[in-house]
Amino acid sequence: MNYKFIDIPNHQLISDKVYNYILSTKILADKVVWSWTFRWELLSVVPELEQTLDLLNLEIDRIAIINTQPGRTINIHVDYDTVPRMLWPIKNCQGSYTNFYNVDPNNLIEYQGPKGDKSFLVKHPELAEKIDTLELTAPVIFKPWIAHDIVTNPLYTDSRISMTIRFKNNTDHIFSKG
Repeated sequence: MNYKFIDIPNHQLISDKVYNYILSTKILADKVVWSWTFRWELLSVVPELEQTLDLLNLEIDRIAIINTQPGRTINIHVDYDTVPRMLWPIKNCQGSYTNFYNVDPNNLIEYQGPKGDKSFLVKHPELAEKIDTLELTAPVIFKPWIAHDIVTNPLYTDSRISMTIRFKNNTDHIFSKG
């Protein structure tokens, strides 16, 4: 299992509030894929996020916003994290897909993005074998160390925006639940 949807009834309210927070920052203007947020600042504007995750016994470590420009595909890559993270839809995620792949570890090269984000890029994507697909319609816990790409919905003229959350504590109790 590469991901697991998490039932969070108020996730759309939280998504809307996070989007309003994003509009008050330079994140969209920067037009970079990955932007770390000031966790305390975001949580002061969106206290429901921390309250909801507290109920799931998940302690937030870091939060990043993923801003994928319309019509763009984020190439197959492997994130630096080796523990499950949460991926949360914020805006324009329907009809966009995260595809998961099997890749040979010898087919990876280290990459550092403009905001300090680290990942491994796949040198020869034609050799990757697609194993799963996710349409981000609700929050999920996923395995970022599994190679994946992002294919945006071509019908949107605005960015696909999602949020990813790294936790201080172990997520096994959530990810492993049936």
